[in-house]
Amino acid sequence: MGLLRRALARAVFLAVVVFYVVPYSCLILARVLWWFFTNPTTCFYTKDRTGAPDVAVPPFADKTFIEHDDIKLHVVHRKPGAGTRNMRSPSAPKPKLLLMVHGFPEFWYSWRHQFKALAPHFHVAAMDMRGYNLSGKPRLVSDYDAEKLASDIPAVVRGLGYDTCILVGHDWGGAVGWLVCHLHPEVVEKYICLCGPHPRMFQRNMTLGQALRSSYIMAFQPPLIAEAWMSAFDFRGVASAFTKPPFGAVQPGAITREDVERYKVAISRPGALTATLNYYRAAFRRMGSGDPPETRQAMRRRLRMPVLVMAGARDAALGTECYRNMEEVCEDVRVEIVDDASHWLQQDQPDLVSRRILEFAGGGAAE
Repeated sequence: MGLLRRALARAVFLAVVVFYVVPYSCLILARVLWWFFTNPTTCFYTKDRTGAPDVAVPPFADKTFIEHDDIKLHVVHRKPGAGTRNMRSPSAPKPKLLLMVHGFPEFWYSWRHQFKALAPHFHVAAMDMRGYNLSGKPRLVSDYDAEKLASDIPAVVRGLGYDTCILVGHDWGGAVGWLVCHLHPEVVEKYICLCGPHPRMFQRNMTLGQALRSSYIMAFQPPLIAEAWMSAFDFRGVASAFTKPPFGAVQPGAITREDVERYKVAISRPGALTATLNYYRAAFRRMGSGDPPETRQAMRRRLRMPVLVMAGARDAALGTECYRNMEEVCEDVRVEIVDDASHWLQQDQPDLVSRRILEFAGGGAAE
């Protein structure tokens, strides 16, 4: 059965490449060439952001780099009361670690609202995933395989001096978070996932509508062409994803021009754009090879830690049907669909998300 399954997966993969990826790539190439011929002076213009510093680090927060797998992972973190007159005494219980993991095309800054709101209650940390912003950017597509992405999370937890964390993930951070829960369950005390369906349920709940919503992934497959498409007109695609229909934030002022510029700074760092696209390329290649046996076995187990899933009702990338029947993969799960929220849930509804995290995680000291 294993050989038959792999052969079938390979056949499906090749069919998708021939009948979907190749035509889609040609379409993207044609669009880029059209942009160039109609706007030769501005098509490939990008603002020089070389050497731009990391931005908007909250007051009293610390920045650190944690080495793992021959790369450095950038983490912004803050302990309760750090830098204030309300510093905890040395005898006070150790605060729990709340580790937040962003999605595409973000970086730690996407958690800016939660960082401020939750810092009084936890040792709050927001990391740059490998390939993003100031974290290391390995060059091979295989460096972004799911298991390697998942291994970064326990490394950050240990690097901050903890054995466990309350894990919060969004988008790609949410997808990686599910893998961490299955492959490294000892690290996760509780899991909160925003706009990131469980991989098994995503496949099981797949509809034609969701397949069409996810078709943009094909545009990220061709090397160089995808980079040209995303970076054209000074990363216009990045700005549109955050601020314009159908994917953009739905609350006025949720993501400002200043916020967009900060995202552009992060994704324009040398090697960052290709690295972020390699997440999609590695995932697509996995369609042909299938998961390693250890991963397949781990993903079949129901999760025992408490799980909170939140999704935006107006998420144009992931329909709410993706979150049906979550009890099949989680023993203790709550699902909340948030009205008037897009894919950028924690930025569209920052107060609600912060409140839900605090209620679910409990706050306070580690037990």
